Amino acid sequence: RECHRHAAAMLIEAEAAEAVVRGRLGESAGTVRITASVPTAQTLLAPVLPEIARQWPKLRIALHASDRFVDIVQEGFDLAFRDHFAALPDSGLVQRRIGFDPGLLVASPGYLDAAGTPADPDDLARHDGLMAASSETVWRLEAGDGAVREAAPSPRFLADEAVVLLAAATAGLGIARLPGRLCRPHLAAGSLLRVLPSWTAGGVTTTLLMPHRRGQLPAVRLVADFLAARLSG
Repeated sequence: RECHRHAAAMLIEAEAAEAVVRGRLGESAGTVRITASVPTAQTLLAPVLPEIARQWPKLRIALHASDRFVDIVQEGFDLAFRDHFAALPDSGLVQRRIGFDPGLLVASPGYLDAAGTPADPDDLARHDGLMAASSETVWRLEAGDGAVREAAPSPRFLADEAVVLLAAATAGLGIARLPGRLCRPHLAAGSLLRVLPSWTAGGVTTTLLMPHRRGQLPAVRLVADFLAARLSG
């Protein structure tokens, strides 16, 4: 392990030396390895990564989309995108907050026609909830005026994957709490409707992570700065 750690550091220094030379030549080149969850790759990165390829043709982007836990340092990734509800633990990685996506309560028109449309957070107790985990029993709701309420729907369907909850909501199984960017196309198409539209239910923070040493490579810095600028908000 010690030998591997030093050898990896030597390779990074060699990449940095080559990057300095290429920088003198006015080139941005090299491979930047990025890891992200499947929904993040599909909804956040897919629209913008081709821009990097067009703008810097000598840069090569290698995106790894996976919902398993990825050890960024041990697996040799340069950048990682993490979506999280709670604050990330201190891992020794550089952290750059990219944005915050409020959680929306949504349900299908068919479900609301059959079960009724909630008019107040207390009404959610009489509705079926599509929950992210068995431990999730209460939704914390916030209004635009700063009011905070708690709602406890009846858990009908449990899944720790947002796309599965999205499918359950569009199938009419109940009310789901989903990131806005995931359900907005369905809201626009009418297959989902906002429930309690003046309230939001927490939200997802997107953070860009990178190892300190790899973050010093010009190609990695270039891609990180570009993505942070394009995706922040």
